[in-house]
Amino acid sequence: MDQQFASRIVSEAVLDGHLDRNPLSGLKKLREPKRTRRYLSKDEIARLIEHSPKYFRALVIAAVYTGARKGELTRLRWSDLDFERGRITLVRSKVGNCDVLDLHPALRMRRKKTELHDHVFCRSAGRRSRT
Repeated sequence: MDQQFASRIVSEAVLDGHLDRNPLSGLKKLREPKRTRRYLSKDEIARLIEHSPKYFRALVIAAVYTGARKGELTRLRWSDLDFERGRITLVRSKVGNCDVLDLHPALRMRRKKTELHDHVFCRSAGRRSRT
């Protein structure tokens, strides 16, 4: 069991009144081993896109070509895309900054009749997708 998980369980026991204090709260956090990152090959990317459902494909393509997290993409609005300059602005809430990236040709999608404040990936009428 991982140390952080064990400490969280014991903290819940304190909150529920089963313990007076968390005996693990003063422990020094253990270092977790770094894992090497694995990237998809071009072949794997092509197969992923090919086998994605049609309604989900644009989101998959955007994730592949931007490296954005799901939440970053589902918060994306049309105003974050600059088709004239070929740029996309991603708000990276997890790290607390914004990235301005080149818009990959595969992402040059057509904007339907929507307002700039509407979400790019949405269910209907500009409402944010929960994918």
